Formats: sequence, C-alpha cells, structure tokens
Amino acid sequence: MIPSPHRKNYFSRALSKVWSYGFAGITLSAGSWLEGNSQVTTLPSLPSVQAAPISASVLMGKEGNPPIAVVSPAREAPPSSPLEQPKTTQPMERTLIILKPDCLENRHVGEVIARFEEAGLCLIACKMKEVPDAVWLEHYAHLAHLPFFQEIVEFMSAGPVIILILEGPDAIACVRTLLGDTDSRIAAPGTIRRTWGTDKMRNIAHASDSLQTAAAEIRRFFKPDEIFALQPRGAHSDICVLESEIER
Repeated sequence: MIPSPHRKNYFSRALSKVWSYGFAGITLSAGSWLEGNSQVTTLPSLPSVQAAPISASVLMGKEGNPPIAVVSPAREAPPSSPLEQPKTTQPMERTLIILKPDCLENRHVGEVIARFEEAGLCLIACKMKEVPDAVWLEHYAHLAHLPFFQEIVEFMSAGPVIILILEGPDAIACVRTLLGDTDSRIAAPGTIRRTWGTDKMRNIAHASDSLQTAAAEIRRFFKPDEIFALQPRGAHSDICVLESEIER
C-alpha cells in the first residue's frame, strides 16, 4: 500500500512513463505501472486503418493497485433521416391583379408579369378589357368616403386594363411584397411600384389584400370557365402546366 502523501506523486510518475501502441490510427501512451521500474516496453505497431473515433479514460484501481486505462469507441449521434426533418409548407392561394392604365400606357406589362413569374407564381387567368364605371364603383366601394374616390374611378375608366389571377404558395403576401407600398414615392427600392410607379394612384397595379377579398374580386371579373386549373409537371411542383395541355 502506498502512503497517502505519496499517492499523487506515484500517479504522476506512472503516467509519465510511456509505452506506445498503434491501433486503428490511434496512439495510446502509458507508463510502467510499477513504481521505480524505468523499463519502457514498446509493442509493435499495427497497420493504420480507418476506424470509429475512440475515447480513453483512466479509472483508479483498488487500493494498492495502479490506475487502469480504459479505451472505448466514441458514441456518435445516428444520422437523421430526411423523413424526420420538420416540414413547413405554405398554403396555395389565388390572388387577383389589375394592371392599371399607367402600366399599359408606359409598356411595363411584360416586365411586371415577369416579376411575378420569377417569384414562382403561376398565371392561371388573364384578360384585357375596358371596365364600365359601375364595376369600378363596386370594386372601390371601400374608398367611397375619400375625397379622391371619383378621381380613382375616372382614372381606371380612362383606358383598358389587364386583369389576371396568380396562383402559388402564399400568393397574396408574395404579390403585395413585390409591388411595395401603395404610394410609389415611398415604396421600397427594387419593388414594382418604386421602379415604375408615379404616385399613390398611378402605381402600376392593384392586388387583393386578403383571401376573402381575392375570392370576391375573382368572382367579379372572371367566370369559372375562364380560370385554368394547374397541376404539377412530374416531380417538379414548381413547374406548372395547364389542365387542357394534359388532356392533349
């Protein structure tokens, strides 16, 4: 038995006397466990091979016995399966867009629609027409209390407009973000209205602001047979085709 005052020194000397043993690319070192034994024994090294990581720990033996080195494979977390990953999906929505007379007059129709398509939205209905005043009075009825209400109706009746329906994940919020603030002068740089709009009325396009509004506006301007259902093509859900094309 080693006297208490010398146990710490014994343990330090034991670990400092080194022998080398090569195993699976990992080299472990330990000293002769017998106090006063200065002989170092080196075991032959084995070829290095790829192996799982190994962790080592030292346990104290029973009283009077040297410490014991314990080597065990390190535990690794199992790879997560793609099926276990949380899935977040955005709801598919439809929204109504009206490209205003200023958009047509300044020939920005193609550029505006391209912005929507580049954002992943699908065009499922489109028409160009002159809309009667009575329809605009209904469409902008929520602004009837404002002093410029009649000016809006006159502006929208000044020429033809292009009305379209876009479909895609979270389409309503997506379109409104692309358009920017109603007032083109304070819309964020890079938005459609900031790029091509002039002011709060001549601001390129109208867009639905909610699911309820979109449903009402779609019924106002389109018949059911004027809307084309879209289905994903193959495994690529972001590429859409018309249902009529599938039938052909």
